[in-house]
Amino acid sequence: DELPTTLPVSSPVATMTQARDRPYAITYVKGTAVVRQLAALIGESTVTAGLTDYLTGRGTRGYASLDDLVASWSRVSGRDLSGWADAWLRTAGTPVLRASLAEAADGTIAALTVTADRPWPQRVSVGLYDRAGSSLVCRQSEMVELSGSETVVGTFAGQPAPDAVIVNDRDWAFAHTVLDERLFAALAAAGMRVDSPLAEAVCWNTAWHMVLTGELTAAEFAALAGQRLAGDAPLSPTAAEALLAWAIACADRYSPAAERAGIREAVADDAHAAALDPATAPPLGRILRAGFAASAESPAQLLLLRDWLGEPEAADLTLRGAILRTLSARGLASDADLDTLTAADPVAGETLRATCAASRPDRGAKEAAWTAALAPETSARLARAHAEGFWVPGQEEMMTAYRDRYFAEALPALVARDTNGERIARRLARLLFPSTLADDETLTAVRAALDNSTITAPLRAVLLEEAAELQ
Repeated sequence: DELPTTLPVSSPVATMTQARDRPYAITYVKGTAVVRQLAALIGESTVTAGLTDYLTGRGTRGYASLDDLVASWSRVSGRDLSGWADAWLRTAGTPVLRASLAEAADGTIAALTVTADRPWPQRVSVGLYDRAGSSLVCRQSEMVELSGSETVVGTFAGQPAPDAVIVNDRDWAFAHTVLDERLFAALAAAGMRVDSPLAEAVCWNTAWHMVLTGELTAAEFAALAGQRLAGDAPLSPTAAEALLAWAIACADRYSPAAERAGIREAVADDAHAAALDPATAPPLGRILRAGFAASAESPAQLLLLRDWLGEPEAADLTLRGAILRTLSARGLASDADLDTLTAADPVAGETLRATCAASRPDRGAKEAAWTAALAPETSARLARAHAEGFWVPGQEEMMTAYRDRYFAEALPALVARDTNGERIARRLARLLFPSTLADDETLTAVRAALDNSTITAPLRAVLLEEAAELQ
């Protein structure tokens, strides 16, 4: 929602092609979140009753209309929701919510205020949290309907000041929340552990957004993630997978080159320690081992990966693929090693093999992957696989020529394929973009390409988004 290509959840389209090309994350993911947020405002049963009213045709004209749907919700809820729809469905952007706590001289809450940079109608949860042992525990959480850009929460006045205030701790709102110094200090002291997994997820999402906006360094986030992975508090497989992906992205995309190896090595150590914990259940253990395989960096860690190839667990194709992709990127995987992927599964193994081969720090391997990815006769499945392994952080020195080739050679070919309706063109435009060459020269090349009137709208969107991510 912060990319330059964002759209409202609902906006007019002239053709089915335009409808198909709308951002999935906005139409469906944000759309779902906004309906959930409406349920917080008017009640889940009222949302369902409004849908029933709409689907049974009351007040409709024989076709699907957003105005009819909003009118149904307004009718059953008894409140005019046209302003809600204009803000949440017809306007792009994400509100930012912040809690401000004022303490009285006796250490009690004098005032608690929630501010919103977009005064859109919504109800959010506000929770008071105290340190208890090695985690933050919810003392009290209340739903608060925001009014304008600043709302005073009177419910908590006079209570002892908490260690932390978490806005949207039940995740009903669609919003960015801010970790102020008090909350961040409390979370860091507790190792980011919160007694509610949902509230903890809200805090982790906020911390990741702080990395993207430069408020938290990649090294700081990765250290917190590693501490949480290696800690003794329960962690779901889904949460572990997300934290590992973010921590590896911190090393590969959001930290200076000189810090990358140290961050990856630390993440790998934490994932390995957690995987070895006897209390770790098999589903979580598999994810932690895959995370170790994806982040291994030191000679000892890479040697351990070689040993893992001979263990029974490595029969799992996903884990073997992660191991061999890391080893391939370091030039430590042979053709025979990669052949074991296709021997295990001729279809899935073939795509994994192509990605691993493209990851090698070898000019011949890069040229072969580049040619195969762009060849019209290559299947979409394999073209994507070759492209996915092409750009590897740490290989920048040997890859600079492909930046020029992307704009001079690949992009024109993909424009022609996109014009012909080949949707793989957009995927390849994104995967082959020189994302690891994060410098002004790449951004200058993007600006020059955007001045070219032949670039199709979908590929223009790819360039705009990649440049924003790079920036």
